[in-house]
Amino acid sequence: MLSHRFTTLRPLLQGAALAAALGLPAIGQADITDGVIKVGVLTDVVGPYSDSAGQGEQVAAEMAAEEFGGKINGKPIQVLLRDHKNTPDVATEQTRAYIDEDNIDVIVGIPSSAAALAVQAAAGDSDTIVIHNGAGTELLTGKHCRAQSIQWQYNTGAFTSSLGDALAREDDAKTWYVITLDHPFGYGIKEGLEKAIAPHGAKVIGHTYHGFTESNFFPILQKAMDSGADVIAIGNAGAGLIAAVRQASEMGVTARGHKLASVMTLLQDVRAIGNYAAAGLQFGVPYYWGQNEAAREFSERFRQRNGSPPSSAQISAYVSIKHYLKAVQASGSDRGTEVVAKMREIPIDDGITRNGYIREDGRVVHDMNYMRIRRPSEVDQALDYYELLRVIPGDVAFAPPNPECPLVKG
Repeated sequence: MLSHRFTTLRPLLQGAALAAALGLPAIGQADITDGVIKVGVLTDVVGPYSDSAGQGEQVAAEMAAEEFGGKINGKPIQVLLRDHKNTPDVATEQTRAYIDEDNIDVIVGIPSSAAALAVQAAAGDSDTIVIHNGAGTELLTGKHCRAQSIQWQYNTGAFTSSLGDALAREDDAKTWYVITLDHPFGYGIKEGLEKAIAPHGAKVIGHTYHGFTESNFFPILQKAMDSGADVIAIGNAGAGLIAAVRQASEMGVTARGHKLASVMTLLQDVRAIGNYAAAGLQFGVPYYWGQNEAAREFSERFRQRNGSPPSSAQISAYVSIKHYLKAVQASGSDRGTEVVAKMREIPIDDGITRNGYIREDGRVVHDMNYMRIRRPSEVDQALDYYELLRVIPGDVAFAPPNPECPLVKG
């Protein structure tokens, strides 16, 4: 089982200079329980989410630590890495190892909703903070919410409300066929789209759930086209999304009069699909490397370390750990209960996240970017595939707190 343990420290003067340049507060006294602030990245190291999450999340967490000089009040910040292999059993095992063996303070990353729910359960009533950066299931802030857990980047509702509301307003987008994963993330996509498009007189007329390792989408896409649906919505990610969009292009789905929509599209996916095949897709995304100057500055530093611009999940890992470390510094403690309370109290102010705050159910509410993938003739900078169509306010993108969460009052 892969388990890399290492510190992220750079020479303190270099880190302190970077912290000062970025305007971080001076380091004060801190009561760190075991003398080390431990950040545990739990991610997909070699599987289908390894490009969009993977060891790039480790790099992002390292970069956040370095902005604090690698230490808080002389106590080192360490970043550890474990691979959950996208399975609930392994995610459970690695979470328990992080808590019981490594005495980890915060677990971050966790692509895959099924794995994330397993982590949520395994963390249980421990004081370890869990920050979900890559799981879309709304159960994490619903009946499976947890006082020391935060869902930072997105949920299925934010994607489906953005996509459904935008497309279903069009006269030729009233019937939908949904292709999505056969697990909680996929179920949430179908239900969310049905809810989002109904007010516009649109409906889902068919759907197919597929396995996590599915690679042959030709028969599924043929079934979707045969249904006569105006819109064929693909609700998966990673290798599945790449294969589905490529095969849709080969089959001429859009040339035959269907609109092709992607519920969630990542930069690495577009690069793998190819700009020509992916052009025209519209979708919502929390973060994009070129969305503003602060994002571009971080992304350039990340690119120098990792070889390519960061994905939305990797940006999310960076800003969430930066906020976590600010809360450790401000609270003078690494105890989960105290740090989470401080994370809710202090503003999310990283220059990238817009209008962000943490609700009582653990949901980070923030503005979403609604994007279109540019055609090849419109791309004038390497990897700058996204065109911002509009900014969706966080209180519109994210539904109100779910009363099934025991933390929600009233």
